[in-house]
Amino acid sequence: MTNIKALITTKKFILAISLISIILMFQAGTTSAAANSKGKPITLIVNGQIVQGDVNPSLIANRTFVPIRTLESLNLTFKWDTKSSSVTVNNSNLEVKLIVNQTTAYKNGLPIKMDAPTAVINGRILIPIRFISELFNFKVNYEIERVIIFINSNDYKPDPTLLESENLKEARLAAISLPWYKEFSTLENSRRNELDSYTYTFPKGEFNSYFYHNGYVQTYVKINNGVAQVIWQGDYHGGYDNSKEVGTRPNWDKILKNSIIITHDKTNKVAYGFASGPSDQLKMVPFMSYKDMAQSLSDEKK
Repeated sequence: MTNIKALITTKKFILAISLISIILMFQAGTTSAAANSKGKPITLIVNGQIVQGDVNPSLIANRTFVPIRTLESLNLTFKWDTKSSSVTVNNSNLEVKLIVNQTTAYKNGLPIKMDAPTAVINGRILIPIRFISELFNFKVNYEIERVIIFINSNDYKPDPTLLESENLKEARLAAISLPWYKEFSTLENSRRNELDSYTYTFPKGEFNSYFYHNGYVQTYVKINNGVAQVIWQGDYHGGYDNSKEVGTRPNWDKILKNSIIITHDKTNKVAYGFASGPSDQLKMVPFMSYKDMAQSLSDEKK
């Protein structure tokens, strides 16, 4: 009897999560077949702040390149020399000269080898982030599940007041800007990012727990003491017989019945509203940067 009851509970849970997935995929007009073939662009978060330039970070020959100007918040200064097609990067202790399309750089005047040359894309200088971060002692973390690069200076500490903000939208932005902490290996499909459509689901009035859905896998995250910990993942897009789970299941009933969805759709807009409401009542705003994935409704209170 216990096994039958557990099986029924499991099927009910999978049905509930599947319904959330259907809501997320179709209320915002997003399906796998209609997804952007380019996939999800890389988001850059520097010292806790989302950085949006006119050129996105790029993956070139298995190396991640970022626009050099996006690192200004790390107290770096830059000087471009047109004659030599080079850029000099400085802080108070170090000077590094990078030459476009060359794998030799100069650290305080001495030559050093790079594993990938500096590039120019759409008139913007892009540098291999691993190389420059090691020279200037920055910490870099690439979170493949959400396609986010986190770059922090050595003395950076998250600002706890952002999560404590009475403004729910600001608190949610701080929440989704935290890197994930994982005590288990994430499901393979959670690392698939060919769909340029993804969704955050928050309980009404809350910011410190959410679902993230990449079109294949639901990931449940809770925030405690400024740390965003992955609690659970479920992959049900292949049906009940092929379902996979890792971690501890959340209280799905609460999230299903009283939740706010925020979806980036295939038209590069953000749709948000009650998950249980009709699709024509979803609010729509243009997607200008990752900051637009933090939304709240007028009748929500933190």
